[in-house]
Amino acid sequence: MDAGVTILSTAAFLLLTFLLVGGPMIVADWARKRREMVTARQIALTDALDGQLGALVAPVVTKSFFGPWEVRIAMPFLRSAILARLLSVIDDVFADGEAVPWSAYRIVL
Repeated sequence: MDAGVTILSTAAFLLLTFLLVGGPMIVADWARKRREMVTARQIALTDALDGQLGALVAPVVTKSFFGPWEVRIAMPFLRSAILARLLSVIDDVFADGEAVPWSAYRIVL
């Protein structure tokens, strides 16, 4: 009986130690990777827009936890030719060579 209690208390201690020490480390690593992913996507989009349109726009890319990517760009609506090229470049960057469902990203102008 004493051996079972000892094993159970040791297992509970190890599990608690992992949750208190390892859990925050796993969450911190996940958050860092997520920030790097958002930053890399914003840099790729900025470079692509700069290559196609010049230094005309500066996008801000965000990713909500369970929602789609969001691209925010300040853009004059009266320049439809530039707006069409802008949307095409955004679509190319977010496609990454594969078909992307429309819910994969949202554009806010």
